[in-house]
Amino acid sequence: MTNRVRFFLIALGALCVAATFTFPQWQHLVAPPEEAETIEVLSGVQPALQPTFEALSAEQQATYRRLAAENQSAATLMINSALGPPTVVPDEEQALPSMSGPVIVARGEFSRIDEVRWATGTLVIYEQADGGKVVRFEGFTAVNGPDLRVMMTAKTAETLATDPTLGVTDVDLGPLRGNVGDQNYTLPPEVAISSYRNIAIVSSSLNVVYSIAPIAS
Repeated sequence: MTNRVRFFLIALGALCVAATFTFPQWQHLVAPPEEAETIEVLSGVQPALQPTFEALSAEQQATYRRLAAENQSAATLMINSALGPPTVVPDEEQALPSMSGPVIVARGEFSRIDEVRWATGTLVIYEQADGGKVVRFEGFTAVNGPDLRVMMTAKTAETLATDPTLGVTDVDLGPLRGNVGDQNYTLPPEVAISSYRNIAIVSSSLNVVYSIAPIAS
């Protein structure tokens, strides 16, 4: 064996040894790229909620994407609230409260605003013998949203769609007690039901209406 061949074999062996010990440093150059760990369905959606987002109807996903294109931060709040766990009204708060000589003075049905803002159930308003009133939601279910509140308003449904802010004569009944379950709200005797047209579920942080129930006698 000539010296030239012997030198070549020694050099080749040394190269193989060096390659073995340095494999971790150059492995990524020859190994196939790993698949992405997570591909966001929509920017801002919490990773744990992405499968739930994918399970929504095509219409709901399209509505959320349109809202995200208009206002990303608002859409993110809406989506993460809607896809999160429901807020169920405690059983002890769902019962019809004790009342004195109650008479039903108004009814209404909650409606859907669009694919992602809705509530179902019946609005019933009771007036007691002393003039006090109870606003009650029965069979109530709604999509969850950020900072949802209940508002009794003199505005029409058409006006609420563009201006859900609390008017001078409107009554803020407080936070929505839950998006699942019957619930009650009290009104003082001086509030005249005849002066109001609708009960609205409104996101106070987004200034957006989620559902409306007309106050019909």
